[in-house]
Amino acid sequence: MSFLQRALTFLDMFSVGLMQPVLSLVLLDHGATLSTLPLILAAYSLTVLVMELPSGVFADIKGRKVSFMASIGFFVVSMVLLLLSKGPIAIVAAMLFQGLGRSFSSGSLDALVIDDCIERRGPDWASKAPSQLAVHQSVGISLGALAGGMIPQSSGYALHLLSRLCILLVILVLSVLFVKDDRGHGEKRIGLLEHLKGCSSLVRNRPVISLVLIGVLATGGLMLAIEVYWQPAYRALSDAMGLQMLGFVCFLGFGAAAFGNLLAHRFCIKNRSLEVMLLFSRVSIGLIAVLLALQRSSVGFIAAYGLVYLLIGISEIFEKGLINGSIPSDKRASMLSLMSLSMQVGGFLGSGLMAVIISRTGISGSWIVSGTVLVLVSLFTRVIRLSNQSFS
Repeated sequence: MSFLQRALTFLDMFSVGLMQPVLSLVLLDHGATLSTLPLILAAYSLTVLVMELPSGVFADIKGRKVSFMASIGFFVVSMVLLLLSKGPIAIVAAMLFQGLGRSFSSGSLDALVIDDCIERRGPDWASKAPSQLAVHQSVGISLGALAGGMIPQSSGYALHLLSRLCILLVILVLSVLFVKDDRGHGEKRIGLLEHLKGCSSLVRNRPVISLVLIGVLATGGLMLAIEVYWQPAYRALSDAMGLQMLGFVCFLGFGAAAFGNLLAHRFCIKNRSLEVMLLFSRVSIGLIAVLLALQRSSVGFIAAYGLVYLLIGISEIFEKGLINGSIPSDKRASMLSLMSLSMQVGGFLGSGLMAVIISRTGISGSWIVSGTVLVLVSLFTRVIRLSNQSFS
């Protein structure tokens, strides 16, 4: 990865991390209520779900640079709306633009960087580039979360919003001036239907892609259960829940994921071993999630929470290594968006399931169920994969 690619990746995720400790508080301060907050977040999630795959197709057909700059533009509009206005309409509009930005950013910058690395340094970078990207993304979001917890609280959290807006504008200027997307120049671009047929054929004919996507779906459900409910679960164990503590715990989670990215990146794992390592990491995530649910002290909770994200970071590298080694350049953004969509769908399905489980067993029960589901899904897909290989 070039210095510019590293800088853009880091700044992009750093700006996201700034808002992580305070996003719900920002929305509440701008006119949301505890009863409307889930609906506002649902509007964001629904926008991402609807636009995730179309945005990836757009990036493959129209260009990854164009798609990435569009995502930054959507994020800028969202920040401006939150800065200049209050009330439910403004909040919903801001979160809709936030969802558009999220969907257009997923896959576009990653595909641009990965293809550039492959072109300059060879096909081995189909698995190496995603791991470097993941490390810079995790470090960026973890440091951003830490910084977000340290920024002084202001009216409407204006300092947080202004900080992110300034970083987004810097990213936009750097992208316009220095990012190049020469992919496809001089080549005939295929039509939308032909592109979609090619993506569908790719998923059908390469079982490893389905293996990754199904696992990502199950992981998405577990991650949603942890991300939504860790704060009230921790509050039940400790009263140390100030803004700085929120930032620290966010930093710990994202920092552990970054360390997991780095550990997996350092392993010299051949492609035939990636599936086994992915199975091991996913099963471990599920088991540690169950352990997290059983914690009765704040120290044990923080340790288990960090370990879950460490394993998620490791798993992410193996997932991206497998999927990027199985897809051609002209469909990379679409397939990466499909992978992100699987995560979003898993979270969406998991939210409904968690609502039912929590009403009966509490937060711990939701983590035990979602962790167990991930373990069973991982083992089941591995058995199916081995069965297919034995008959082929």
